[in-house]
Amino acid sequence: MKLTEAVIHLMEETTFFISEHTSFSVIIGRLPTIALVSAVVFFILLLLIIEQKNAKLRLYALPIIGIVISVFSVRYSPFGQVHMIDVGQGESILIKEPWGRGNYLIDTGGLANWNSEEPWEVRKSAFNVGEDIVVPVLKSQGVHRIETVIITHSDWDHYGGLDDLSKHLPIKAVLATESTLTDPAFLASLQHLQLTDTDMLSVEKHPLEALPEQLRALDSFQPTQDNKNNESLILIGLIGEYTWLFTGDLEKEGEQNLLKMYPNMTVDVLKVGHHGSQTSTTDSFLDHLSPTYAWISAGKNNSYGHPHSDVMTRLEKREIEIYQTNVQGAIQYRYTDSWLLDKLLHQVSFIQTKNIEKE
Repeated sequence: MKLTEAVIHLMEETTFFISEHTSFSVIIGRLPTIALVSAVVFFILLLLIIEQKNAKLRLYALPIIGIVISVFSVRYSPFGQVHMIDVGQGESILIKEPWGRGNYLIDTGGLANWNSEEPWEVRKSAFNVGEDIVVPVLKSQGVHRIETVIITHSDWDHYGGLDDLSKHLPIKAVLATESTLTDPAFLASLQHLQLTDTDMLSVEKHPLEALPEQLRALDSFQPTQDNKNNESLILIGLIGEYTWLFTGDLEKEGEQNLLKMYPNMTVDVLKVGHHGSQTSTTDSFLDHLSPTYAWISAGKNNSYGHPHSDVMTRLEKREIEIYQTNVQGAIQYRYTDSWLLDKLLHQVSFIQTKNIEKE
């Protein structure tokens, strides 16, 4: 057993040295029980082989391969997902492709900062949606880098976590409308991001760039002086078995314009606009799109009354299945692009999940 003790001691010393002298980290995700147990079993097997005298090199292959597969089973999972993160009164949606091919984030959430006048109103420690919610959730899903962060429009509750997110994970590109990329408040918030190599791309100039192949941006945003919501960048695409429409904070006028430009459009899953505000998700919009599912991101007991009872009535009247973060927490759709895995494991489903920080 002396050799085993020496190997373990060497691993401990190496780990300590790396943690003390470098900022290097490996994000593997939160391992499910079966993966964790498998990793331990393969590690014990490896130690037993090490204990054997004159063990052949090929005997090491099975436990080493088993450990690697178990440890990286989340990061390179054969299942993709659409994950609506529970960021409170805001919005952030992760699209993670199967086999770790790419990670995309639609908006980052963001908590408004209110000026506190009384000492009892000041938090002992500042809460940040990007660092305290979005980053832990992404890392728990094995996300080690983000290909593109898509900012739908320049409202703080959709981009407020972006700069802090860039401190923890590399971001290859940010995609947004020209009006968002030139918004003074948006630019002023990106103190750290502007020091990185992240590309800032306008969807008007790069409509097909930086998006996953199954998504495309709809040319429907209308720059206005009085309503940022109708400038929202709209995305549509086939993910898994369903056609999805991501609407940002689109309101009635924007919905009408969208239907005029795309009169034959129907979808399976509608990301309800503006957190379920009364000014969005009109009867004509729902009748035209005819969705089967509706996803709503809103804060629990929020002061805006989102989602509005009128919107809920419209959805329920049409027997649209509703998923909402203020009731169910984070929402996740898992899928695979492998027909065999789909049939054998039956993993294509909607799942209500709790965020990592709430468990």
